[in-house]
Amino acid sequence: MDKKSEIENIKKRIEQEKGKIKACQSNIAHFRRSGRATYQIDGEKKKIESIKKTISKMREDIAKIRSKK
Repeated sequence: MDKKSEIENIKKRIEQEKGKIKACQSNIAHFRRSGRATYQIDGEKKKIESIKKTISKMREDIAKIRSKK
């Protein structure tokens, strides 16, 4: 696989991860409206942080691919 297609694949995965973040944010809003327990909200927040770390690693992977010769 060439660099360009590798980078495009990673970018698509980043977009999917961003979709997961939006879903978690939606869940948090729903939990707050329905008066759910804070541990459920905290769980969604932890998921978001984990996803953000994954996205950060993917961006680092893109930078590594671009720096390869």
